[in-house]
Amino acid sequence: MSSFLTQIEACFDELTKLAFVAKTPQMKAKVKAEEHFEAGTKDWKTFEKNLKGKNFQNVVVKDARADDKLKRYTQAMGDYLTSKKVFAKVPSQATGKQYTVKEMSNGRLGCNCKDWQFKHSHAGGDCKHIDEVAALRKTSGAIGAVLNSALATNRVQKMQAKGLKAKQTTQAFHQALGR
Repeated sequence: MSSFLTQIEACFDELTKLAFVAKTPQMKAKVKAEEHFEAGTKDWKTFEKNLKGKNFQNVVVKDARADDKLKRYTQAMGDYLTSKKVFAKVPSQATGKQYTVKEMSNGRLGCNCKDWQFKHSHAGGDCKHIDEVAALRKTSGAIGAVLNSALATNRVQKMQAKGLKAKQTTQAFHQALGR
């Protein structure tokens, strides 16, 4: 009878260990991925929600059942969804809806529009919202350089008005430009 109780206790201990393991984030991610891959009809809305978890992303990317396109999509969309670096909000020209352009961990920009999500996230390239932000970024960079130059020139003129010599003002000008 005591060996039977020992076996039951051992079985109970194993079940307790399994229950504990199922509570870890990695195991939860594996269960979610398993549910996705085993489902007859894929629930892509739930899949996208699960992409917010790094563990889920890692499980999907390492799963042999995921093709290369799904792996690239998982990495790009997962990176976009977990990024906190909002770069810009761009209104749609047609509907006025706001699209959010974020900078991802690899430095790439991503957008929450359907074009970027379903085409460019895994295939490369940018949507029109990212192109618009990139164009503004270049323009603002050029404007910033002109403004910095104007501010530096203004500082030099103030120094000259105070009676500083040419060499001192030239040094101050270069220092103001950060050279």
